Amino acid sequence: MHDVIKKPGAEQRSSLRRPIRCKVKVIGPQGQAINGVSFDLSTGGIGVILDVQLPMGAVCTVMFAPFTNGSVKSVSVTGSVAYCMLNSEGFRTGFQFMNVPAPMSSVITSIIG
Repeated sequence: MHDVIKKPGAEQRSSLRRPIRCKVKVIGPQGQAINGVSFDLSTGGIGVILDVQLPMGAVCTVMFAPFTNGSVKSVSVTGSVAYCMLNSEGFRTGFQFMNVPAPMSSVITSIIG
């Protein structure tokens, strides 16, 4: 039996990410609407640049509709904040999807291609 040794800072994501840029609307934990722009997407989550900082673990509704393969694909999912770091663009925020319904999962998979 071999133990898996992870290097510090090594990639820990379980699913492939695709760079994607589209407008994102987040409904925050207090019901506030926050606009942002995505930077990547996977079957397990989405990375978004926001103007506001959200607390780790905050549960939000994440909505986006990228133009992919000749059509607009609308997605609305629940996600929890996995990280939120300030950088030169704003707050780089990672959402981990929660309980994604099968139809939404299929749409996300088709976007990632």
